[in-house]
Amino acid sequence: MSHARYTHFGICFQEKYYVFGGRYYGIDKIGILKHSEYFDLKTWRWKTIAPMLRRRCTGNVLCLNDELFVFGGYTGDKSRDRLIERYDMDQNQWIALDFQLA
Repeated sequence: MSHARYTHFGICFQEKYYVFGGRYYGIDKIGILKHSEYFDLKTWRWKTIAPMLRRRCTGNVLCLNDELFVFGGYTGDKSRDRLIERYDMDQNQWIALDFQLA
Protein backbone atom coordinates (compact mmCIF):
# COMPACT_ATOMS: atom_id res chain seq x y z
CA MET A 1 0.00 0.00 0.00
CA SER A 2 1.07 3.56 -0.55
CA HIS A 3 0.07 4.47 3.01
CA ALA A 4 0.77 2.14 5.94
CA ARG A 5 -2.44 1.56 7.89
CA TYR A 6 -4.59 -0.79 9.89
CA THR A 7 -8.37 -1.04 10.60
CA HIS A 8 -8.94 -0.04 6.97
CA PHE A 9 -11.70 -1.50 4.82
CA GLY A 10 -11.76 -2.59 1.20
CA ILE A 11 -13.50 -4.26 -1.69
CA CYS A 12 -12.61 -6.02 -4.97
CA PHE A 13 -14.18 -4.21 -7.90
CA GLN A 14 -13.38 -4.23 -11.65
CA GLU A 15 -10.13 -6.20 -11.22
CA LYS A 16 -8.87 -3.83 -8.55
CA TYR A 17 -8.72 -4.08 -4.78
CA TYR A 18 -9.80 -0.74 -3.28
CA VAL A 19 -8.68 0.24 0.23
CA PHE A 20 -10.19 3.09 2.24
CA GLY A 21 -9.39 4.95 5.43
CA GLY A 22 -7.96 3.14 8.39
CA ARG A 23 -5.61 4.23 11.07
CA TYR A 24 -2.00 5.29 11.09
CA TYR A 25 -0.03 5.51 14.30
CA GLY A 26 -1.16 8.62 16.14
CA ILE A 27 -3.49 9.81 18.83
CA ASP A 28 -7.25 9.91 18.19
CA LYS A 29 -8.20 11.95 15.07
CA ILE A 30 -4.59 12.51 14.06
CA GLY A 31 -4.17 8.81 13.35
CA ILE A 32 -7.40 8.32 11.36
CA LEU A 33 -7.00 8.50 7.58
CA LYS A 34 -9.05 9.78 4.62
CA HIS A 35 -6.72 8.04 2.15
CA SER A 36 -8.08 5.94 -0.71
CA GLU A 37 -6.16 3.78 -3.13
CA TYR A 38 -6.39 0.58 -5.11
CA PHE A 39 -4.21 -2.32 -6.08
CA ASP A 40 -4.53 -3.10 -9.79
CA LEU A 41 -4.68 -6.89 -10.14
CA LYS A 42 -3.48 -6.67 -13.76
CA THR A 43 -0.38 -4.51 -13.24
CA TRP A 44 0.31 -5.43 -9.58
CA ARG A 45 0.72 -1.75 -8.67
CA TRP A 46 -0.89 0.55 -6.13
CA LYS A 47 -2.54 3.79 -7.27
CA THR A 48 -3.65 6.61 -4.97
CA ILE A 49 -7.07 8.12 -5.69
CA ALA A 50 -8.91 11.11 -4.19
CA PRO A 51 -9.20 11.07 -0.40
CA MET A 52 -12.61 10.56 1.16
CA LEU A 53 -14.44 13.61 2.49
CA ARG A 54 -14.24 12.30 6.07
CA ARG A 55 -11.57 10.50 8.05
CA ARG A 56 -12.80 7.05 9.05
CA CYS A 57 -11.56 3.66 10.17
CA THR A 58 -13.39 0.35 10.63
CA GLY A 59 -15.94 1.60 8.08
CA ASN A 60 -17.92 -0.14 5.38
CA VAL A 61 -17.83 -0.15 1.60
CA LEU A 62 -20.28 -1.59 -0.91
CA CYS A 63 -20.67 -1.74 -4.65
CA LEU A 64 -24.13 -0.97 -6.03
CA ASN A 65 -24.90 -0.49 -9.73
CA ASP A 66 -21.16 -0.30 -10.54
CA GLU A 67 -20.58 2.50 -8.01
CA LEU A 68 -18.63 2.44 -4.76
CA PHE A 69 -20.08 3.80 -1.52
CA VAL A 70 -18.40 4.18 1.88
CA PHE A 71 -20.26 4.69 5.13
CA GLY A 72 -20.03 4.24 8.86
CA GLY A 73 -16.73 3.92 10.63
CA TYR A 74 -15.09 5.56 13.60
CA THR A 75 -14.16 9.23 13.17
CA GLY A 76 -12.19 9.92 16.34
CA ASP A 77 -15.01 11.97 17.86
CA LYS A 78 -16.11 9.04 20.01
CA SER A 79 -18.86 8.43 17.48
CA ARG A 80 -19.59 6.62 14.23
CA ASP A 81 -19.86 8.61 11.02
CA ARG A 82 -23.32 8.83 9.45
CA LEU A 83 -22.33 10.43 6.14
CA ILE A 84 -22.53 8.23 3.03
CA GLU A 85 -20.01 9.05 0.30
CA ARG A 86 -20.06 7.91 -3.35
CA TYR A 87 -16.86 7.69 -5.37
CA ASP A 88 -17.10 9.25 -8.84
CA MET A 89 -14.50 7.33 -10.86
CA ASP A 90 -14.71 9.60 -13.90
CA GLN A 91 -13.98 12.75 -11.86
CA ASN A 92 -11.81 11.02 -9.22
CA GLN A 93 -13.75 12.65 -6.40
CA TRP A 94 -16.00 11.75 -3.49
CA ILE A 95 -19.56 13.06 -3.34
CA ALA A 96 -21.59 13.36 -0.14
CA LEU A 97 -25.06 11.93 -0.53
CA ASP A 98 -28.05 14.03 0.53
CA PHE A 99 -29.13 11.55 3.17
CA GLN A 100 -27.32 10.09 6.15
CA LEU A 101 -27.57 6.88 8.12
CA ALA A 102 -30.14 7.00 10.89
